[in-house]
Order: sequence, then C-alpha cells, then structure tokens
Amino acid sequence: MTTTPDTQVEALLEQHPETVRYFILNNVSPFSCAGAYPKPLGEMLTACGVDDVAGFIAGLNAVIHQSTWAVNSTDNQGVSPPQTKAQKKQSPWCCSRCQAQHQ
Repeated sequence: MTTTPDTQVEALLEQHPETVRYFILNNVSPFSCAGAYPKPLGEMLTACGVDDVAGFIAGLNAVIHQSTWAVNSTDNQGVSPPQTKAQKKQSPWCCSRCQAQHQ
C-alpha cells in the first residue's frame, strides 16, 4: 500500500497500526474525539498544521515499507525515519477544539 493525501486515515490505521508510532513521534494525532480521523490523510495533516504534507507522507510510507520488510527479514531493527524540525514542532492534537478539551 502506498499512502497518498487521499488515503483514508481510518483505513490506514486498520491496515497498518504500526504507523500510530510515526504519527505520535512526529506530534500528529491520527485520532479525533470519536476515534480514528474519519477523513483523508492530506486533509487531516493540513488541519493539524503540518507544513510539509508530502514529506510527512513520504516518512509514513517509509515506515510502512520498513514494517513490511521486517515481516520478511530477521535483521530489521525497526528504526523510524528521522523527524524534521517542522515535524517536531507540530501539535499532537488534530484540532484546537481537541487540544482545549484535553488540557
């Protein structure tokens, strides 16, 4: 599976639950108040204020590729792609409403 901005977040999390770690490490929550974000990935990342949506998705695809590779290899160490400065500064909340409710 190649993830694109049109990929539904719910479907992504169902098929690749290992991606939750990448979201969290990059300070982006793939969840809304009701569960997995019910819209396309690109829309969610934009709503979360991610400046480099294409870069984030490229990193996400690398994680999916690594986890697929790990299933077929005994030598993988499970290393996640490095975070960019922009990704480290992102809020872990999907929107300001969620942030306000959890503070």
